[in-house]
Amino acid sequence: MIYRIVIELVTVPSGRNTTSDNMTQQYSSKNTSNAQISAPYTNKRYAPLFHAGDRVLDYGGGRYDLAKDYMALKGVRVDIYDPYWRTAEHNKAVLAKFRKNAPDVIVCANVLNVIKEDSIVADVVKKIKGLKGKNTIVIFCVFERDKTGIGTETSKGWQRNDKSADYGRFILPYFPDAIRQNNFWIVR
Repeated sequence: MIYRIVIELVTVPSGRNTTSDNMTQQYSSKNTSNAQISAPYTNKRYAPLFHAGDRVLDYGGGRYDLAKDYMALKGVRVDIYDPYWRTAEHNKAVLAKFRKNAPDVIVCANVLNVIKEDSIVADVVKKIKGLKGKNTIVIFCVFERDKTGIGTETSKGWQRNDKSADYGRFILPYFPDAIRQNNFWIVR
């Protein structure tokens, strides 16, 4: 089956959600949303990148508000953009807000690794680049799984199985100063 990945949602007459640039994804990423607080928010090395008063864009943040609620306790506002689990109106408002006033931090956790198509992975990174302000920190986090580089269908969708270093081919063209640390890529 072919699913549409939604990068900027627009509603079409049929009521379906589609992308503004009409990109398609062979395996839907919808079911890859897990009820957990993603690693960038809890990892001892990266949690200090967040400060009270920060405004965070969680790009592809999924179905659950666990990270949003967790970070609110620390005085950090997290807005989630997710093409599958948030409404078109919500996503449009979140993107408009951060286009007008760039976020302090952008988190993209476990998004790139569940997209099979290289062109769509690159487009997600490109769209994040377009939302980054001069002082915005960007945190990419990927799940490496078996690290074979041989992608496979899973019960929830797709898993690339790439090593973290392999994502440099998508990230570095847009963020040449990005630094890889374990399964994280950090852009300052």
